[in-house]
Amino acid sequence: MTQAPPLVASDILFVDGLIGCPDWKHFKLEQRPETLPVALLKSEDQPNLSFIVADPRTWYPQYKFDVSAEDLKALGVSRLEDLVALTIITVEPDPFAVTANLLGPLVVNPSTGRARQVIQSAYPYQARQPLDLQVQPVTLPEGLVGHPEWQHFVLRKSDELEPVKLLVSRDQPGLSFPVASPWLIKPDYQPRLSPADSQALRASGNEDLEWLCLLNVEPDPFRVTANLLGPLVINPHTQTARQVVLSRSGYSATFVVSGAEFAKALKEVDRVSSNPAS
Repeated sequence: MTQAPPLVASDILFVDGLIGCPDWKHFKLEQRPETLPVALLKSEDQPNLSFIVADPRTWYPQYKFDVSAEDLKALGVSRLEDLVALTIITVEPDPFAVTANLLGPLVVNPSTGRARQVIQSAYPYQARQPLDLQVQPVTLPEGLVGHPEWQHFVLRKSDELEPVKLLVSRDQPGLSFPVASPWLIKPDYQPRLSPADSQALRASGNEDLEWLCLLNVEPDPFRVTANLLGPLVINPHTQTARQVVLSRSGYSATFVVSGAEFAKALKEVDRVSSNPAS
């Protein structure tokens, strides 16, 4: 599997320590492809102290954060766009819950590793924001058709979005695509992989592959179309994918989707994507 790019530099220095713990300054960020989208932040000041962290946009694609001019100076950058945010994830055993501190993200200069924990008082975030952990890392080594640089994604699944899933980019902030099984849209769909596609996906047959089509939502007048000509094919064993083009298949890239369930699910996708704290 192609390794996703690091979230930030591996040596992290919190210039003021963490909130409430000013002595906790020096950390190591351990990132492994098999555990993405989460990583481990290990303290070098306190033995046996570590935090699970992740990019908050994995669960909330429209997550935003602000910093002051003094923060920018302390972190050695001139623009907010030069910083990345990580959220601390907490697993509570009884009752079981997984939450993220969206209120106090760890804001990091990815080039130098200088960091600060910055409270986001202007946003309605919570320090224990519940998370839906139904996410699957997906790597497209060749990118999407027309965009070879879009290679690293997570596939977000949740009950509230079914039957639609959300493909969230890790390369382009704010970029996500609603996707769904093509058989839910066209039950007699009969795609065939070319030998080159099978080899690229390291697949011996279609049985273990997950097929998804990208959906396009046109707001006025409301219409949903599905790209049945260029579906995404995922090998869940390697977490790699390819957008294949079904030449001479007769399928359309703008197949009109009908059905109240899809319309309802897509409106929910739009609500979740536009409200990061919902």
